[in-house]
Amino acid sequence: MLVAGAGPVGLTLACELERHGVELRILDAAPERGAVSRATDLHARSLELWDHTGVAGAIADAGLAITGVPLFAGGREVARLDFGGIDSPFPAAVSLRQRDLEALLAGRLVAPVERGRTVELLGQDDDAVTVRAGDEELRVAYLVACDGVHSGLREALGIEFEGADYPGRWAVMDVRIERWPYERGELPVFLDHEGFWAMPLPDGALRLFFRDDDAASEPDPADGQGVINRHVPGDARILEAENCACFQVQHRIAKGFRSRRVLLAGDAAHAMTPVNGQGMNTGVQDAYNLAWKLALALDGAPDALLDSYEAERRPVAQATVESSGRVHEANVLAGDAAATRDRALAAALASPAQVLAAVEAGHELGVGYPDSTVVGGDGPMGTPGVPPGARVPDAGPLVRADGSPTSLRELMRDVRLQLWLCAGASDAEPALALAERLAPRIAATVFVIADRPPPGRPGVEVIADPALRVHGRLGAVADAAFVVRPDGYLGFRCEPPDETRLAAHLELLGLRA
Repeated sequence: MLVAGAGPVGLTLACELERHGVELRILDAAPERGAVSRATDLHARSLELWDHTGVAGAIADAGLAITGVPLFAGGREVARLDFGGIDSPFPAAVSLRQRDLEALLAGRLVAPVERGRTVELLGQDDDAVTVRAGDEELRVAYLVACDGVHSGLREALGIEFEGADYPGRWAVMDVRIERWPYERGELPVFLDHEGFWAMPLPDGALRLFFRDDDAASEPDPADGQGVINRHVPGDARILEAENCACFQVQHRIAKGFRSRRVLLAGDAAHAMTPVNGQGMNTGVQDAYNLAWKLALALDGAPDALLDSYEAERRPVAQATVESSGRVHEANVLAGDAAATRDRALAAALASPAQVLAAVEAGHELGVGYPDSTVVGGDGPMGTPGVPPGARVPDAGPLVRADGSPTSLRELMRDVRLQLWLCAGASDAEPALALAERLAPRIAATVFVIADRPPPGRPGVEVIADPALRVHGRLGAVADAAFVVRPDGYLGFRCEPPDETRLAAHLELLGLRA
């Protein structure tokens, strides 16, 4: 197995593949980790997934939690996004430089990142992909291209990268400023043709992003000072600047995410404006969606499972490219159009409920795959529980047989596909017997409503749900069965549990009797 590209997406994918027991190599064309740090905005959904890998805590500790986004136009605050109260154990957003994130991810890997190794596609057949990396020719079962927006592997496959560039030249710089008037965790956004925003960084610096059509190969700190003077009240002054760069902002998506045994992920598959901070986070979700499917494909799962990667992730990427593009274009309006936008923002974010919905949507907590060919079963019976294809939220407290506490978040750190059976407070024997029969194929857990769980069966864990938090959160108003995927989404649900239907779903994923 070969991963081409050691940015956040490639490193995340490699970490997950190793957790699944997949032998791999990860190669990157750059001779060393980049000094210029692009992505800084890490979303709650990415942190939830990194929690599966065991690195989320270190990322959150190293980063700075963003508390909110005030939106300014013409010197007036027209709306505010408060990031508190989201449905996640993590902050809605954490700020951390990309190079620091990459160091934390690389520290989880067993396989070394092989740098200065450009991967060139030579060909593929029904059994393997052949590539050249320097003077070495490799033959691997699968190749995942995480080699960025200018992906040479995507071009070698002849996959179109559909879309265009946004007008203008955009600048980024990390600065230290004195007399900055905003709170430490605030990310102020200034709505006008310059598209200016300032992301606070963990070490006290600020990441400035703005349009700078006259910049040369990199922006001058004086350009950043000019933008500050035009937008920020008071006399804030740049003391020093680094990580200065100019770039073109694009909106593009690959026409396909898979060509036989070669798959695209991250910026190689989709490029979008950084305004919403969704580009890298969308790529991280690509990696988690793909890793477990590749692991099962290597074990002989039907090819349709690997096909579901593109079927699930490309619509998400398309929607994210389009929605972030609408935000980008709205941010740079002027005149009457800007005035209309300001009033629309004020109306759209007028209540805490509206703000919460916008924040959760913007940080991709609502992403799901209800129409996927590898998702199925029944919706919750007249409750707002978790339907097939949806993200599984955290819930607890739960109690293990030894009396120790746990939660759904902790259970989802298990790298395996899982069968969860909610058995309520009555006779749990039918659920235990079903779990025992299916346990050789899938990690099986039975939840009972009790203070302490009764004895289990071989290969089956029984966990008590004393406060009905899990039964309630999943919407299990009667006995129910759930198949939970390693990427934290609900793959199948049936109420009541039905062994025949469950077995058919497991067969679809390659988990045979």
